[in-house]
Amino acid sequence: MTLKSTRGLLVVLIVGAWGCKSSHPQAVPASSFVNKGVVEQKKPQPASQPVQQATAAPSPSPPQAAAADDQGWSVYESKQGGFKISYPRTASLDTPKPGKTVFTFVRPFATGSDILTFEVIVADNPKGLKAQDWALQQWRDSDAIEAEEKTHVAGREAYLVKIFEGDTYGYHIYIASGKKIYELNHKDPQTLMELSSEVRQELTHEYRKMVESFTLINQP
Repeated sequence: MTLKSTRGLLVVLIVGAWGCKSSHPQAVPASSFVNKGVVEQKKPQPASQPVQQATAAPSPSPPQAAAADDQGWSVYESKQGGFKISYPRTASLDTPKPGKTVFTFVRPFATGSDILTFEVIVADNPKGLKAQDWALQQWRDSDAIEAEEKTHVAGREAYLVKIFEGDTYGYHIYIASGKKIYELNHKDPQTLMELSSEVRQELTHEYRKMVESFTLINQP
């Protein structure tokens, strides 16, 4: 074999070997499947997790309005007068006088403040008059009566008279018990137009609760 033939054979062998190497497919890195698998396994579920968190901790119920209303109320008891009554922290108890107990309310408005009172008056009733008869006897010579009606206070018959007093109205409630008459009186807050509507509503609520809390003690 000549030198030229030997060189030709060597070239053929090298080219053939190179062709065999390049004919194998290129391998895909294993990390490509791992990454794809991780993405599929950790595919988020956006709707499920937030809903579970929202329902797991429901918001607390608001406090009952009735429990808040009772905060700060005190009870005044008059053994001599034979009654007790509750009053709110927004009122102050004046020094009681024989036959008269006064609770004072101070309410601000745009240019000043109003001093309002809720009074409990105890009077002798030697004739044992009924509440209605006593009330009409007190106001029979007056044309200021706006309204009147029978009602019940402290489990007894009572009589309510609404009186026109200048530019406002006042309520006078009479309760008869044996030889005594009890009078609860206060202005009608809804006619105090210098006060805000919120303050008028608050006073109306407080006055009503005071009347409802009025109780006779040691009474026949």
